[in-house]
Amino acid sequence: MIIYLPSENETHGMGVKLANFIQENNASLEIHLIGDLGAGKTTLARGLIEGMGWRNAVKSPTYTLCEEYDLDHFFIIHCDLYRLNTLEDLELLDLDRQIFKTKILLVEWPDRLPLVRNPDIEMRLIHCDKGRKIECNVLSEHSGLKESFL
Repeated sequence: MIIYLPSENETHGMGVKLANFIQENNASLEIHLIGDLGAGKTTLARGLIEGMGWRNAVKSPTYTLCEEYDLDHFFIIHCDLYRLNTLEDLELLDLDRQIFKTKILLVEWPDRLPLVRNPDIEMRLIHCDKGRKIECNVLSEHSGLKESFL
């Protein structure tokens, strides 16, 4: 499925739509966000995190590699792996830790992972005119997930 988003606000709104789906289905998901620098990956992630109910600042994990958001029923791990250098760096993030809430794992720059992971959703953001287009691929049928959620 390909969606055109004419502005940053629309990209943020797509993240909010995804958050609504996650909340309705209480689905633990791994979502990979793929795209060039400035394509809108963090904007989409910010929309999702705020749409899930986070009321404080949503920080970009560009320099920290990982930011975590502990909500009432959900735990969100937002990673930016652009600066990932070694497998040891990845191990420190402990992406597969057991959490007693519904876990949402957002991974920017998943191609930097030194191992293969199987995301539930892959979203490729591409600059297009003044906006961007998103190619969304649902890669699992986990918790009733289908491309029509958008």
